[in-house]
Amino acid sequence: MTVDNSDERFRALQVSIGMCGVITEVTLKVEPEYRLSELRSGHTLDECINELDTLSKGERVKYWVDFHNNACNVFNTSKTTEEPKDFICSIVSYVTYYILAIVTRITYLVPTLSGPMMNLVSLALSIPTHRVTKSYEILNDFFRLPIHQESEVVVELKDTAELIKTIRDVVINGHFPVNYITEVRFVKGDDAWLSPHYGNDKIFCAVTLTIYAPKKTSSAYFDAVYKATRKFNGRVHWGKYFTSGPTEIRAMFPRFDDFAAVRLKLDPNGVFMNDALKKAFGF
Repeated sequence: MTVDNSDERFRALQVSIGMCGVITEVTLKVEPEYRLSELRSGHTLDECINELDTLSKGERVKYWVDFHNNACNVFNTSKTTEEPKDFICSIVSYVTYYILAIVTRITYLVPTLSGPMMNLVSLALSIPTHRVTKSYEILNDFFRLPIHQESEVVVELKDTAELIKTIRDVVINGHFPVNYITEVRFVKGDDAWLSPHYGNDKIFCAVTLTIYAPKKTSSAYFDAVYKATRKFNGRVHWGKYFTSGPTEIRAMFPRFDDFAAVRLKLDPNGVFMNDALKKAFGF
């Protein structure tokens, strides 16, 4: 079967998590290599919340948040024809990431140090930088944590400020030893039915929750965040930790039933289903 973007089923297949069969060939629309300009600036988290409408505007924007120390670093990235300038910024970034690598490993062993040690990371990240280089060198983050759990909550832009405040309360009041950056990304909506960013006319905020800790601790943190943020009807990231069931997932995704109908036609016997998918979707 061949499906292109003029076929309604294409919207189901774009994000189908393997439930509609095996995709053997994909045709991608690409563009010539280009450079990006990345501006990084340090702020307090309160500033980033209160000035959200201003700071979140741009071609590609993300926040790196440290809840323990009320710190937030803003990355604003856009296409440019400027000449490359990357050497000094790369040195600063490498040093910062090595500090982060040391911090995550120490605080895994001594969780009570998470707050003061994350302050070192936030201070290093707050150094203003302006980097210009090839797109893939900016969009690919070269720092890698050891095996760990991640989760993600995706809401509409209008709920972003309250979502960040709510997660901050969970971290501080729950004394969770979050020892890594919490990333807040601003994403334009798309038309894939099961995409966390479904909604062409909207802007979404995706908050990536990361913690390097024993599974019991990380699961407790993610569950506490999900419980506190349920009021926003936030969507989940299919490749990260979530415990939502069929009723919740149907409420998150307006085209859930349309997807279910396409899946049933393509795989009526459930050959491509597994226990985890059955539990999540109820198919």
